[in-house]
Amino acid sequence: MTTTTEQPRLEIYDLYCGIGGWTCGAISYLKENNITDAYLYGVDENQEALGLWKKNVEAAGFECETHPVHIDRNFKFPDQRPNLIMLMSPPCTPHSKAKSLSGGPTPEEAKEGALQLRLCLDAIATKGYTRFALENVSVEGVTKIVDEFKASRPYQIAHHTLDAANFGVPSSRSRLVVSTPAVTHALKNAPVVQRSVAQAFADRGKTPRGKQIRNANRSTPNFRRIEGPSYTVVASHPLVWANNDESNGVLEPDESAILMSFPDWWDWKAETKVKTLLGVGNAVAPLFAQAVVKALMGADTGGQLVLTGGEGNVRNIPEEIMAEVQSLKRQLAEVIADVKRLKRRSGDGSGDE
Repeated sequence: MTTTTEQPRLEIYDLYCGIGGWTCGAISYLKENNITDAYLYGVDENQEALGLWKKNVEAAGFECETHPVHIDRNFKFPDQRPNLIMLMSPPCTPHSKAKSLSGGPTPEEAKEGALQLRLCLDAIATKGYTRFALENVSVEGVTKIVDEFKASRPYQIAHHTLDAANFGVPSSRSRLVVSTPAVTHALKNAPVVQRSVAQAFADRGKTPRGKQIRNANRSTPNFRRIEGPSYTVVASHPLVWANNDESNGVLEPDESAILMSFPDWWDWKAETKVKTLLGVGNAVAPLFAQAVVKALMGADTGGQLVLTGGEGNVRNIPEEIMAEVQSLKRQLAEVIADVKRLKRRSGDGSGDE
């Protein structure tokens, strides 16, 4: 007789959720795998963005709740549990290259940016999260802080710089992803899937307004043809359509959303055009988020983290726990051997099976 154990409802936290790039990718994964029993939490101090997030999650058919708070030292991070996924995107502006080009962050901005990052990493470490992903800009200051935590927890924390353009997003977006060693290994070894600007627009039934996309934020403007991924969509300035040296207008919010891989069913429109561009430019690209959630769910192990120590198995289990598991396995093997010996002595041939 086969017995089944009911799995607890999946809980997904999206910290600094904004308009919901992480969540959009997570829901895409859930829908693709027919997972309907999930509860989502959105946390952000921007109440307008939270309203959009909630509207989209409910429209997708999932229950959710919002927390309009500023994450600080008083914020209560959830306790670790097997059904929990933590998605985090602490503010990257204080660390970003775009900020450095405009004169750099103020001392207060730099201090707050480092604090937000440390709060998340400290929660990962002290709560013992096993399914988490943190995304931020890949710069020396961020990497240095992450490495401080990684040094004492190499079995739990790893990081790798990944480009969303290699996961089907039609724009470049290199970001540092912090997760478990198993997840970062899976992501950096995932098959490369690239999608051009032209293909992304064709898939939406739209025509690009130029043969190239220009990055106007550089002292010497650079161009990329639409037959490949575009430059990074950022919050500080829109990209520009171009035909050789002639500009053909900045990208509209809906065009930027296509380059970020937001699907048609996700509403990202804020009250104003400026707020919309900020929301889209600050988001996690949904197709990239979907790939990360797939790795977090451990698709190759049926969604379960494997508690074994052989080659190829998940390695985000603390060493002391692995040692105890191995000890229990040896004790179990000894008990099985004793049972077989007793059966043979009693004349029961099944002891050799």
